[in-house]
Amino acid sequence: MKGYLDAEMRRNGFSWLSKNGYTTLIAGLGDKRWKMALSCGESMFTCYAAYPWEIPHSCRTEVLEQINKINATAAFGCCFLLETEQNRLIVFRCDMIIADEYSITECFENVLKYTTVALYTHWDTFKKVTR
Repeated sequence: MKGYLDAEMRRNGFSWLSKNGYTTLIAGLGDKRWKMALSCGESMFTCYAAYPWEIPHSCRTEVLEQINKINATAAFGCCFLLETEQNRLIVFRCDMIIADEYSITECFENVLKYTTVALYTHWDTFKKVTR
């Protein structure tokens, strides 16, 4: 799968890095930008996309409430709060199962579209909550 992913990245003209088993890039729509990481399973792509701002500890409860509301109504993917020693980030995860090698291009495009729609749709909600 990794070879197919790299081929799709080249075919679409993306700049990316491979690091620790993930293909990473900066994605965006309009004036909004975020980090994305793609990983390959045996027959699937998993896409992680992180909003570009850190979550203050004081906003944690409100952010988790918003994440729960969004996940309860999501048609695909889910959001979660990634907490590390350095920071807290809101991350969206979307998995795309690949039926065969003929559907890889379509699946790759869909995982990027679905992730972009999810991040863009909730951008203002999360930005308000974290300020």
